Amino acid sequence: MKPENWISLGVGLLTAILTGVGLYLGPKLAVRRALEQFRSQKWWEKQEQTYSTLLDALAVILSHLSAEWEREIGTNLLKASDEELIRYRRAELEIDTRFAQGAYLVSDTTIEALGKLIATRDADQYSSLAHELNDDIGEMKVCIQVVRKEARNALSSR
Repeated sequence: MKPENWISLGVGLLTAILTGVGLYLGPKLAVRRALEQFRSQKWWEKQEQTYSTLLDALAVILSHLSAEWEREIGTNLLKASDEELIRYRRAELEIDTRFAQGAYLVSDTTIEALGKLIATRDADQYSSLAHELNDDIGEMKVCIQVVRKEARNALSSR
């Protein structure tokens, strides 16, 4: 065999090997990348749902506390409906649940804000209900701002 035949045989063999490796590795890499992208998308959706549910719960609690404060100072004479109380209790449970889960789907800063909110809610240091509700409303507004900011940061980084 002549040397030029060896070269063309070597080139053909090398081409066949590289093509085989490409055909083997290409689909594997594509599937791995697709799975990573799918998992990332699902994680983002879970975070989005968690922050959305959390903000909804905070809004329900803020609304209830504001109405209670108005009732306490005498500007709102309507009693809270059973439906409103059920929504309020569910929202409190949601806040407590997210706090108990810790920084799994939400940021550490969000958990700290929820902790402060729960501590304010559970404090018995007030001389009047109106004063307590006023402090609770203030802490609720701060907590909502923190959670909104953290949600924006977590969900926009995708």
